[in-house]
Amino acid sequence: MPPTACSGDALSERMNVTCGACACKPTLEANCLLVACCCALSQVMLERVVKLYNIESFRAAARKVLADQILSIFEASPRLIVDLRKDLLEFIGNRRNVGEGKEEFFVHVVWIIGEYAAASSDPRCTTEILEQYYNVLELFAYEVNRMLQSAEAEISNPAYQAVHTTRLMTILMLALAKLGTRCQDLIPRVLLTLTKIIKQHSTRSSLDIEGRHAIVERASQLVATLQHPSIAAAVLVPPPHASKTAVAHNDPTSSLSLLPWT
Repeated sequence: MPPTACSGDALSERMNVTCGACACKPTLEANCLLVACCCALSQVMLERVVKLYNIESFRAAARKVLADQILSIFEASPRLIVDLRKDLLEFIGNRRNVGEGKEEFFVHVVWIIGEYAAASSDPRCTTEILEQYYNVLELFAYEVNRMLQSAEAEISNPAYQAVHTTRLMTILMLALAKLGTRCQDLIPRVLLTLTKIIKQHSTRSSLDIEGRHAIVERASQLVATLQHPSIAAAVLVPPPHASKTAVAHNDPTSSLSLLPWT
């Protein structure tokens, strides 16, 4: 990343926007400066991760670093889930951002939305914002199901393989469920989406058996949990300032009863 990524007129403008909500002076508030730098850096990462030099070893290493760092940035400044709403929605709304080895970064962004899109991260994160995030993720889930309903030959299609991995699907379903617990009007839609995922993955024998089982099991667990909203809120939503982010993220197929924040 260029060392000037968090400097110049663009940063000054971002600082003024960021600090407007808390009515503080950017030049005197170190916290606002940190948020502004994190915001500017995250924007660069979302733009550059899909425009790396065409050297496979370099791209793989760079994407891994970017994926790890964007998690750290949002952990340090969860309010970016509101400040970068437009950038995040555009990124996950473009299916090309998940293909050609870019799944790792895409998975991290989906997890970030599920984890930090909440009023506890920023009071500005309203029901409308939650619905915007949910709509994009739900559309992604339905596109995967549409691929499953296609002819068997489609399963060998690179476009299908790019979005249909056990890890991506389990984190996608968990993100949808988390958003549902924070906006209970969404719960019926989450249940419908998960039910369709269970149906499609249960009837497609050509899929990897182990992966199919993991997806169906996770979806079934989430359906059972969401039928009790008060329990779902306690199980799926980590307490404020939870410190085991990486563990939760790296174990998407674990039993819900063993999630690290319970």
